[in-house]
Amino acid sequence: MNGERAVGGEEVLAELKAAAAVRRSARRHLADVTYDGGDVSAARADYAAATDAWAALIRRAVTSEAIPDVARAAGCSRTTIYHRTPDTLDTPGTSGT
Repeated sequence: MNGERAVGGEEVLAELKAAAAVRRSARRHLADVTYDGGDVSAARADYAAATDAWAALIRRAVTSEAIPDVARAAGCSRTTIYHRTPDTLDTPGTSGT
């Protein structure tokens, strides 16, 4: 997008960054619960919910932001972004520039 962001672009990237942090925390909690022998099903449900929210924000972000910016905010690789958004690869924000 040549340095120009759509209205709300910064906000969606900030939301995505926060969702990525929640997802990381849920993943770590799942690992801890698994190790300690706690209630794994509740921890899995929390991680699944965090992942669903994270993935929804990725799908929203790629409609207005470049893939590298979305990947950076999501805390993952570009490949993951492409995998999570197979139907939105031809949108204006996915040029990768």
